[in-house]
Formats: sequence, structure tokens, C-alpha cells
Amino acid sequence: MFVYSFKSKDLRWKLALAAAVALVIIALMVFLPGRARQVSVVTDVNISSQTERQVIDFLKKFGYDVEGEASQCVITIPTQWNETYENYNKLQLRQGFDLSYYRGVMVTRLTYAVSNYTDESGEPCDVVANVYIYDSKIIGGDICSVALDGFMKTFDGQDLDGKIG
Repeated sequence: MFVYSFKSKDLRWKLALAAAVALVIIALMVFLPGRARQVSVVTDVNISSQTERQVIDFLKKFGYDVEGEASQCVITIPTQWNETYENYNKLQLRQGFDLSYYRGVMVTRLTYAVSNYTDESGEPCDVVANVYIYDSKIIGGDICSVALDGFMKTFDGQDLDGKIG
């Protein structure tokens, strides 16, 4: 640690030094990558009704009926991925999306309750559709069970191994 002292009755030098220190701190905050960029942030989102209608129509193409309003949040796709994100992107690649183009970018996630999903025995189960939006375009998503031992699949029903079920 450096300690610098000077004798100056001139207030200009002290103000200049304080301004320089403040600029260095601001520059470090702006230019150094921070962990905050990798954390999901829930904020107030305003997706246009046209975009939301397109998402609902998109889900209907795969046979999903959604009920209620979507839960909306803004997340930042991390720049550095762990194994979980790598596997999730493999799932996206199976359906023609690639989230690697959006590393470090804030995107909107819409989550809908799917009302017509049934398991293998024909029993209804709690499933949601997650759809990621950037610049009013769908860039990815999944269908997943909310159960602890649940599943995550592509929109057309494939799991990470490509099995449909």
C-alpha cells in the first residue's frame, strides 16, 4: 500500500487527486468482468402483446396449450459456462437454437404453465414452457416438469440424449 502526502494549501490539487481516484474506481467497475453479469436478475419486463402472441402461437405448433399470463423476467446469459450451461445449450442445439451467440447478453424469459401435458400413463402433470426472447425473437427454450425428479426436453419432446418421450 502506498501512502502519499504532500503539503499544499491549494485545494485544486486535492480535488484533482480525488477526481483521479474516483475515475480509476469507476473504470475498474465498468471494465472488469463482475460476477453480477452471471446472475439472473428479475426485473419488471414489458413484452409486447404481439411478441407474446407469437410465443403462444409458437408453442401451439408443438401442441402445447398454455394458461394464464406468462411469468416474465430478464436474465443475463453467463459469459463463462459450466457443465450445466454446456448441457443446456446441447439441448438448444437439438432444436436449432444456439445460446452461445448470446453470452453476456440480457434476454427475457417467459414461463407459461402448460395445461394439456400428460405423462406416459395419460395422467396430467405440472409442466412449464420456458421461452427465451431477444430483440422480439425466440432464441431458445424448453419444456420441463416442475417435479423434483422431473425432466427437461426440447419443444418437440427430445431429451438431452435425443430420445423422444
